[in-house]
Amino acid sequence: MVKERSLGHLHREYSLLRIILIVSMVAAMVLGGYLVFFLSPVFSSIVFKNAENAAVGVATHLSSMLTSDLGVKQKLTRETISPVTVQEVLDARHQFHLKKITIFSADGEVLVSTDPVDIGSKKGDARFSRVVSGKVYSGVLQKGAGSSAGRVVETLVPINKDDQVIGAFEIYFDITAQKEELNRLLATNYLVLIFLGTGLLLVIAFITARAKRNILARKEAEEKIFQQNEDLQEKNGELSVLFDVSRVISRTMDMEELLSDILKTVVNRLEIFKVEHKGGIFIVDGRRMELVCHLGHPSVFLEQHKDMTIDTCLCGLAARTGEIVISGNSDHDKDHTIRYEGMLSHGHIIVPLKVAERVVGVLYLYMGADVKVEEHMKGLLQGIGNQIGIAIENARHYEEIKRLSLHDPLTGVANRRLMEITLEQSVASADRYEKALSVAMFDIDFFKKYNDTHGHAAGDELLVKVAHILKNQVRESDMVCRYGGEEFLVILLEASAKNGRIVAERIREEVEAAAGVTISAGVSAFRADLSWKELVEEADQALYKAKEHGRNRVECAVSLSECNCSEETSREE
Repeated sequence: MVKERSLGHLHREYSLLRIILIVSMVAAMVLGGYLVFFLSPVFSSIVFKNAENAAVGVATHLSSMLTSDLGVKQKLTRETISPVTVQEVLDARHQFHLKKITIFSADGEVLVSTDPVDIGSKKGDARFSRVVSGKVYSGVLQKGAGSSAGRVVETLVPINKDDQVIGAFEIYFDITAQKEELNRLLATNYLVLIFLGTGLLLVIAFITARAKRNILARKEAEEKIFQQNEDLQEKNGELSVLFDVSRVISRTMDMEELLSDILKTVVNRLEIFKVEHKGGIFIVDGRRMELVCHLGHPSVFLEQHKDMTIDTCLCGLAARTGEIVISGNSDHDKDHTIRYEGMLSHGHIIVPLKVAERVVGVLYLYMGADVKVEEHMKGLLQGIGNQIGIAIENARHYEEIKRLSLHDPLTGVANRRLMEITLEQSVASADRYEKALSVAMFDIDFFKKYNDTHGHAAGDELLVKVAHILKNQVRESDMVCRYGGEEFLVILLEASAKNGRIVAERIREEVEAAAGVTISAGVSAFRADLSWKELVEEADQALYKAKEHGRNRVECAVSLSECNCSEETSREE
């Protein structure tokens, strides 16, 4: 109620100020119009009339002299005009500051003129005909051009004798100076008017502004504080969401755990968008889209999204365009192409997850049907998308770096560092839980000769092929490692020395059959108080013994009686 009364009072004040301002502007315009459309023409008319009266006075004076020269004659000719009258005409021009004086006969012949060139010429235009009929004619002429231009009043005055027109005077009266003076006077008036009008408007504007400030000061302050409080709460909510997402991102670099935690956080924290507890994250790889994380979906949904591409449904649209997609109702959206039995009407918020304008994934969330999302909230969604995109890229880099740091870049099997880490853990586990553990070390026979004969590129291909055979011949729980050069080591979990030898023999036979080369192997098995380094050293010594005994064979460590090394299970080269 107080606010309404304040607004009503404010409107009344504004109405009064607007009326004053409008009246002032109208007054200034009326005064300006008065000067331009009334006062200026009146002044010009006065100057013109004075020039005409002066011309008529000169003509009247000279007419009496001409009629005296005529005597009883009724026709004005060059011969009837006395030299004294001609001289009087010339003197009158200088005396009255006239531009030109011309005397015409009744038929329009120039009898006398201050411009000798005109004498003898004839004038027969409509203006002269009017004068011959006994009427005075006056008009303003523009003489000259540019800076030398002037304004002249041309006056034609009839010469009468005995009520008969016997000729006419043409008198040019120069009003340039008077017109310039008039223009200066009017210009001064215009400037004064502009100054007064502008001053008046400025004063009124100043009063209006002061009145507005005084009236609105408190109201504006209160509204500003209220708006700032609302904006602050909104910004705090947005920053809180971004902070929660950042906190989740910083907890882990594991891709699966990372995306699962992010999805749960976003679904739970974006209550400002009225999202449901349902959604998922796609990873984009070229044109393929893999659903790596999801919440609240039935099996039919997961089945239909197995082979997603960027050309499919709304998520594909976001991946293709890199733009946030807001869909109000799945039933009315033609781009919502994936449908299944039992699907309820819903809306979508779909956010592309980007790194430097490159889409690496898509986050999709569910809303109720026809729920609106304000345009300015897209900034928050984009910020979340960029954060998740960077997190995905960092997780990818981390996994790649981890893989490269623990795997041999040529063969793809575990490198020596990963071998040492795994062996240390496996030995500790075998010792604590009394589990079997064996290792087999392999070496390609005459590898240097193979390299020299076929080239290093072929040698690299052979190493890759042997590594592939080794991986195919052991269990997923076992580990194949590149020990160095052409040597490989296989960690066989929960395998006794005897089983280790059997696996090594199988591998030896498969390599000879599939790769066309032979390998030698040494097998060792864990015993109490044996370190992983000693375990590897025993396998290496057994391998050395296999090479001494002719290669293309498997030997066990000398301490392993259970290995059952016999001639039947060994094969001479």
